[in-house]
Amino acid sequence: MTLPSHTVTLHVPERQLPVFCTRLTTYLLQHHYAFLQTCHDVTQNDFDILHQQHPLLRLTLRSADLSDSPPGLSLSALPPTLAAEAVAILQHLLQARSAPEDTVV
Repeated sequence: MTLPSHTVTLHVPERQLPVFCTRLTTYLLQHHYAFLQTCHDVTQNDFDILHQQHPLLRLTLRSADLSDSPPGLSLSALPPTLAAEAVAILQHLLQARSAPEDTVV
């Protein structure tokens, strides 16, 4: 399998990392994306997301102590053909980040 060459990293509060992984997994399954999840440790999960059997992007969820700074997002340059799908996935996660923990997104 060829790994995606474009990476998005989302920093989330440590206690919410499992929630984000679950919500992302649910979203990807509901929208028929293929993906490979790699759990490096309790602070980082990589999702290699495929669309129509082609690498789309790598989404890295990292836990962070956000008491000092606001949540962060870093994005490598995405070609226009990938941008729309990547934006849809990111919008879902960002909405999940702003939702209360007991809200199902």
